[in-house]
Amino acid sequence: MLNEQIANRFIGRDKEIDVFIRWLQDPYAPWILHFHDAAQEEGKKGGVGKTWLLRKCAAVAKERYPDIGIVSIDFSDIVDRDRFVIVKRIIEELKTIYPEWSSTSFTQVIEQYSITDYHNITVPESRDAADYIIRDELFTALATDLQKLDKHIEQKKKSLLIFFDSFEAIEENPTIAVLGPFQKFPENYQFKYIGVVIAGRNVLNWMHPNWKGREQEVQVLPVPSFSLKEMVEFINDNRQFPQQLQADSRQAKELYKLTYGRPIAVGLAIDVLKYRDITLERLLTTSLNFNEYLVLKINELENPISWIVLFMAHVYHRFNSEILDWLFEHLMNMQSPIENLDTKNLWKKVLELSFVRRSQYGIDVTLHDEMRQLVTKYNWPLHEQQGPFRQELSNSIVAYYDNKMKEEYNEQRKQIYIIERLYHLLYVDIDDGLADFQQYFQQSIRLWDSPFAHHLLVEAQKFEDRMSSIQKYQLHLAQAKLQSIEKNAKASQYIIYEGLAKLRGIESQPSEASQPKYPETFKIYYSYADEDIELLKQLQKHLAVLKQRNVIIDWHRGKIAPGEEVANKIKHLDTAHFILLCISPDFIDSEYVPIEIARALERHKAKEAKVIPVLFRPTGNWKDAVFGDLQAIPRNSIPVTRWADKDDAFDEIAREIKDLINQLKSEDI
Repeated sequence: MLNEQIANRFIGRDKEIDVFIRWLQDPYAPWILHFHDAAQEEGKKGGVGKTWLLRKCAAVAKERYPDIGIVSIDFSDIVDRDRFVIVKRIIEELKTIYPEWSSTSFTQVIEQYSITDYHNITVPESRDAADYIIRDELFTALATDLQKLDKHIEQKKKSLLIFFDSFEAIEENPTIAVLGPFQKFPENYQFKYIGVVIAGRNVLNWMHPNWKGREQEVQVLPVPSFSLKEMVEFINDNRQFPQQLQADSRQAKELYKLTYGRPIAVGLAIDVLKYRDITLERLLTTSLNFNEYLVLKINELENPISWIVLFMAHVYHRFNSEILDWLFEHLMNMQSPIENLDTKNLWKKVLELSFVRRSQYGIDVTLHDEMRQLVTKYNWPLHEQQGPFRQELSNSIVAYYDNKMKEEYNEQRKQIYIIERLYHLLYVDIDDGLADFQQYFQQSIRLWDSPFAHHLLVEAQKFEDRMSSIQKYQLHLAQAKLQSIEKNAKASQYIIYEGLAKLRGIESQPSEASQPKYPETFKIYYSYADEDIELLKQLQKHLAVLKQRNVIIDWHRGKIAPGEEVANKIKHLDTAHFILLCISPDFIDSEYVPIEIARALERHKAKEAKVIPVLFRPTGNWKDAVFGDLQAIPRNSIPVTRWADKDDAFDEIAREIKDLINQLKSEDI
C-alpha cells in the first residue's frame, strides 16, 4: 500500500530531517520550528509531503530519545482546533512518559468550575470575565503542574514535542488553540523543556498580532517538492509500481516535469498506473493538463471506489466506514447498483489510495486538501450533467448528522456535528443554511463560546459568493461581533466599514490618518503588591495635578468592590496606556502579579502600551526578571525608600511620567 510505504519506508528529505535533528539537540535553538511550502505560486502550493515529514520527525525524535513526549495535532480536523483537546493530549502524553507525575492543580481547577454554573451566567460582561478567569486559572494551574516535572528531567533538553499540522486552517485566528487568555500561539505553558514543530502551506505573517515581534522565537524551513532523484527513489520503492525507473531516463525526466516533483501528484500517478490498464508512456503523452488528466482517471476506477472518492471530496470534513454505510443505504440516485457489497474489503482498498489522509486519532479519513479541490473542479461537473448528485449527497449527510445529534450527549462532539452539518445546509439552500448559522452563532455569542462561533463563521464564509449583498453584510456584522468579543475592537471597526462599503458598492474604509494617535487623557494602571499600598497612595498624590487637568486617569485593584476584581482588572489592564510596575521584594514574590506582567509585556511588545518599572523599595534581583531590560524610574535607579526625602523621589517620578506624556503627544502633531 502506498500509504504504508510513505509511513514505513520514508523517502528523501535528508536536509529537512538533518535540520530537525540539529534543532532538537540544540538547547539554544528557537523553541519553534516552522515548515512551509517553498513554492510561492498558489497553484503549486500543497502536496509536498509536510504531513509525512512531521510524522517522520516525530518517529526520529522517539527513536533517538525514547523518553521524550510526542503530541500530534492536525488542524485539518475540526476536533483538533480546540485548546482543551490540545491540553488533554499533552497531559495524557506526559502521564505516559512520567507515571509518577500528575496534573493535580489543573484537575482541581477543572473540578472547581462546572459547566452548569458557567452557563448560568447571563450578563455578557460577567461571562467574558468568567471565561478569562477559568482559562487564566487553568493556564496557571497547568504551568504549576509542569514545573513539578523539572526534578524528573535529568538532562536539560526538550522533553515534550508538539507537532501542529495544517496550520493554514487556523492561521487567521490561532487563538482558538490557545488556553491562556494572555498567551499567543503556540503556548509553552511556562514549561522550558518544550519544543514545537508547525507545518503549514504559507510563510508566517510577521505582521499578524500573533507573530509580530517574534522572529527570534521561530526557526523557519521551506519544504520543496521532491528532487528528481527522490521522486525516482519514491517510485521504485513502491512495490506495486509496474516498472523500475532510472533517474537519467527520458520517462523519469518527463514525469518530473509534469508533476513538478510534488509527492501528491507522483502518488496519484502511481495510483492511476496501478488501478488502470495504462502504461507510463501513455500517461506521459496526454495533451490535457497533467493534474486534470490524472484526476479524471479517478472516474475510471472500479465502481464504487470512484464514487467513494467523489463522496469524500464533497462530504469534505471527515469520512469513515459508518458514513459510507449510511450513504449506501440512503442515496437513491446512484448510477450503479450497490447491493451486496463487501464494504470491509472496499474500505481497505480506499485506504490504499495515496491521497487519502488518515487521522492519527480515531477512525476518520479525509482526502488530501489539494486532491479534494481537484476532484471538485474536474470530476464532479461531469457527473452532475446527469443530475444534482451533490445536492442529494448533502441532503443525505444533513440527515446523517441530524440522526447523530439525537444520540449525542457530549456537547463538544455535538458542536462538531453542527459545524459539519452547516456546510451541507448552506450547499443545499443558502437561505436555510444562513438561518441555521444565525441561530447557532447567536447562541455561541450568548454562551461566550468564541471558538464555536469562529468555526461556524468559517463555514458560512465559504459560500459568500452565493450570498446577496444584504446577506454578505450580515455576515460581516457577525464577524465584527466575534472580533469584538475576542478583544480586537480595531479589527471589528474595519470589518463593519468593509461590509458597508461592499453593500454600497464603494471602496471606502475608515481613515486612520485623521484620527489622533494618542488620546487627550491617558490611562495609568498600577500593578503592585499589597504591602506597598501606602507608597502607591503617595505616588498618586504627586500625580494629582495631572488628574485634575484630565491629563491622566488611574486605576488599581483597590478601587473595586469584592467580587468584581478579575473582570475589572482585565478591562483596565487591556485599555491602559501606561502600566506601572511598582517594584519591591513583595511585588516580585506575589502570586498574582506574574499574570498581570505577562499581559502587560504582551501589550508593550505590540506597542499598545508602555510598561514602566517604578522602583519603590530595594530589590536586588529585579534586573533578572522578565521585565528587567525595561527603563525604570527614577532614572538614577535609586528606590524611593532610599531617598533622603521620599517626596523628592515621587516628584521625580511624576515629572518623568509627565515628560513621557508630552513626548507622546508631540508625535501626533
